[in-house]
Amino acid sequence: MLLRPASRRVSRGGTGCWGDDIAVSPNCCCRFCSRVLISPLRPASLGHLGELGLSTPAVPRLPNNWRRAMSRIFFSGGGASMRGVCSLIRIICLHLLLCAGLHGQTPVSLPLQLTDDAGIRLQLVPAGTVQIGTGATQVPQCPEELPQHSVTLTSAYYLGLTEITQKQWYSVMQTRPWQTPWHATRLYVREGDDFPAAWITLPLARQFCEQLSLQHGVVYRLPTEAEWEHACRFGSEGAWSFGADVAAAAAHGWFRENSVSNMYSLTHRRVGLKAPNALGFFDMHGNMSEWCLDHFSDYPLSEDGRARDFDSAFGVLRGGCWFVTYRHGRSATRDRLLPAQLLGTAGLRVLRELPKP
Repeated sequence: MLLRPASRRVSRGGTGCWGDDIAVSPNCCCRFCSRVLISPLRPASLGHLGELGLSTPAVPRLPNNWRRAMSRIFFSGGGASMRGVCSLIRIICLHLLLCAGLHGQTPVSLPLQLTDDAGIRLQLVPAGTVQIGTGATQVPQCPEELPQHSVTLTSAYYLGLTEITQKQWYSVMQTRPWQTPWHATRLYVREGDDFPAAWITLPLARQFCEQLSLQHGVVYRLPTEAEWEHACRFGSEGAWSFGADVAAAAAHGWFRENSVSNMYSLTHRRVGLKAPNALGFFDMHGNMSEWCLDHFSDYPLSEDGRARDFDSAFGVLRGGCWFVTYRHGRSATRDRLLPAQLLGTAGLRVLRELPKP
């Protein structure tokens, strides 16, 4: 998408997003000329680094659902006047800059997405405030999801776009914990590179994160409950990340209702087959239950969302799984499990911390 100052119209051609006569607040100007960066939708032109560091590695691209929405806005009318969409572009630019973390904790130069050496794709999650738990008017309600309360996360972080796959697990650990006595029957387990790692205990999940940290020289760990729910909801106040309509659950996750045609097909599915949430995360609802860093305890959580030191025998899993119903895979759903207990529905999604300033 190229913004051409000569015609002041939007074109599908080109790869830059530069214009000479469009005012953007805050202005993002090239160090070497007077051109203004209209929007960090694509990499800047070669040599144009921008005063805010929006260079080639800064923002590679928008998530697909954002790009599709913008395409409809810009191209539905066969090319809109640049002056007519200027205010819209300004709003989008500011939103993108804020989502990239235009504050001390999250430098603008961070990429929105990255892939590490283990093939784990990670999405940047901005800091923010999230409503944890189930609201007073929402149904169903479970005692462990009450009361609903606010948690403010002051630091951004990266979170895996999918649950850890068997290929990713083996590349780090050189083990296959899903090859249990059940494996020979093909019941409750399927094997393949893109299937999620299953039968993962909490100690195993932590060992995976520790080994990943050693290999990459950065901190990987399990997300806290607050970090998990923040990434899942990302502004959604409904029972699920996609809203309150249970009829839409089948399009966003694997549950008992849509993952089984007979007893021997009741198992997990390949990651990333269902629709993602607003930030691009797959299988936040269903498929595998995902271990969190916290020990299970009553609400409320700590105000800053950090894992609490709590004398509890149970760990926490989030997101529901392929064995439960749609209603048990809501954004607020919490499950408890003994850390060393083997369960075919237990998996993990990893968090990567940002470097300390």
